[in-house]
Amino acid sequence: MRGKIAAALILAAFIAGSALAQPSAEAVKRKMAGNEYQKRREYAAAAKQYLAALKLEPAYSDVHYNLGILYFYRLKDEPRRYEKALYHLNAYRLLDPGAEDLETVLAHVRQSLEKIDAIEQGEYQEAILSGTIKSLQDFLSRNPTGYYADDAKRQLKILRDYESAVKRRQSKIQSAFRSALAAKSPEQMEEFARLYPDEP
Repeated sequence: MRGKIAAALILAAFIAGSALAQPSAEAVKRKMAGNEYQKRREYAAAAKQYLAALKLEPAYSDVHYNLGILYFYRLKDEPRRYEKALYHLNAYRLLDPGAEDLETVLAHVRQSLEKIDAIEQGEYQEAILSGTIKSLQDFLSRNPTGYYADDAKRQLKILRDYESAVKRRQSKIQSAFRSALAAKSPEQMEEFARLYPDEP
């Protein structure tokens, strides 16, 4: 997660460098359309319009603000919504450092960070409790640089090593069983049973 945040801050700083120009008429039109969709509670359509405006004008601070608030409060089914909210709110903060609502924006930035951490922690606990290689791989694919990524990699290595050891032991037992069968000797079968009393 921290890698994503750093990348978002760098990109937002880059955007801030190009913030001097006025937005194009088409970008303004897209923003206004997004506002209309928001009034009608058509939040996905509003986000689409705002994103189109940012494609035209990446330094459009008002649109970053609108998108940040939209992701934070309204787009509840959007994957990684708090990371997206954090990105847009940070972009707004950097593009308009003198904004009157800066304290509110900073509060949303802090809350977004807390939500991101809580979600990642919950996903990690779920992966650990599941205790499977797949659950840890899935967690790492979603959080490759997150706070818990290194620990997840260690746990994944432990599980893979254990799985390899189990496979090696099963292979050894099967080989010993085949040898005992091939010998056609009761003594060999008794020896196998003595060595591996818990095997079916």
